[in-house]
Amino acid sequence: MTIRVDHRTIDATRIEGASRSLRAVAGDLLDAKLRMARLLAQIDDARHYQLEGCASIGEYAARFGISRVEAVGLCDLGRALRDHADLEKALRSGKTDSVRASTVARVLANPALVKPGDEWVRHACADALPALKRRVKARIDEFAQQATGVVELSLHVREETKKDFLRARDLASRKEKQALTHGQAFHRIVHFYLDKNDPLRAKPRKRRVPDTATRPDSRYVPAEVVRAVLERSGGQCEFPGCENRIFTELGHIVPHACGSGREADDFFHFCSIHHKLYDARLIRFVGGTVEAPIFWVKGVGTVCADTLGAVKTTRSPSGPPGANGGGGRTAPRKIDPNGDPPPAVAERGAFRRRGDGRYPLFESAFVHC
Repeated sequence: MTIRVDHRTIDATRIEGASRSLRAVAGDLLDAKLRMARLLAQIDDARHYQLEGCASIGEYAARFGISRVEAVGLCDLGRALRDHADLEKALRSGKTDSVRASTVARVLANPALVKPGDEWVRHACADALPALKRRVKARIDEFAQQATGVVELSLHVREETKKDFLRARDLASRKEKQALTHGQAFHRIVHFYLDKNDPLRAKPRKRRVPDTATRPDSRYVPAEVVRAVLERSGGQCEFPGCENRIFTELGHIVPHACGSGREADDFFHFCSIHHKLYDARLIRFVGGTVEAPIFWVKGVGTVCADTLGAVKTTRSPSGPPGANGGGGRTAPRKIDPNGDPPPAVAERGAFRRRGDGRYPLFESAFVHC
């Protein structure tokens, strides 16, 4: 009997014998792998490989021509077969293969990793190998980090960086006296860097600097003030709609030269662009509070964020609310040096003492500096 496929003629009778022989050899090979898996698990449980001068089951198996990776996978498979006969049944029926079975065996071999309702044998039969490996790694890291809902993070780094990361993992594992997963090592490295450099993680201490308004000649900003502003802003630019979290800096609401202090309500947390626009008076703070500010943007109008964080814009491009003659300038008026500050200034927390007296024409200076 001949069959024509893709312009080729295949003699089905000629290959029938080879196909029959292959099925027999594959069955024998599967039997041998399952037996080897059980033997490797037994040897690993007894630590017999140490009597042969080996440090691991992988090193021991390598002496007999078995790759270390395959040996570790078969060892896990041997343990999993003890309590999960359905996994062997799936293997013998051809629903899965030894590689995928060894992959899920990393979970099934450790009862602590198995949760009620898990269907790892079904995943071994239905999932593609890359997806199955990701699922298994996620479960192992969930258990190792005592967290639920871990997420996958893919990075592309230089070969040198990869070597440095693996070296850091080795050092962290040595310090904690246990082999850390890549996820655990990454967690430790990130936390170490943040603990050393993040102002929000610095241990609060007793403030030693008095009210900064009493030191108008200094530009020093206390660490407690920086931490308070960062906590208020969540680490990102406070201009409505801006999501910049990297290139950010503190910006005075009232210019330092015009009498501003250096407390938390004297600053906005701006990105570098919005800080420049604010200093150039293309953006003005016209109302609200530092927690919920209302800005005026030249050519756009007032901009603020509602309670859900959505940006709202009101068209008033000629000038901020209450401006005279457009152009965004408020008519200056004199302030009684011995009286209370004007409400508009006091509500913004912008009025500060300078020396023994109050700074005259403060609001005019705020508008025109």
